[in-house]
Amino acid sequence: QWGRYTKMIVGGGIINGSVALVFDDEVERYRKAGCDFSACTTDEDYLAAIEAFEDNPPMADAGVSDQTRIADALEDMVALSLPDAE
Repeated sequence: QWGRYTKMIVGGGIINGSVALVFDDEVERYRKAGCDFSACTTDEDYLAAIEAFEDNPPMADAGVSDQTRIADALEDMVALSLPDAE
């Protein structure tokens, strides 16, 4: 055999269209994003871990509440509406 097979992730949907990704590249990308593959032994295990990671992504910044973000945005709006100082 002269060539090497490349494992692919191929999916399609009516709304989002189709996708074709190199399996090993996607595993590495998700590993860098924080996905835990320590218990994975088969390709199906890796795909299940990726799906679970997408369904429950890590929180980027759990320290800032929605109320704090809204208050900050309102303060910015008020500051932008003030007349310019001369």
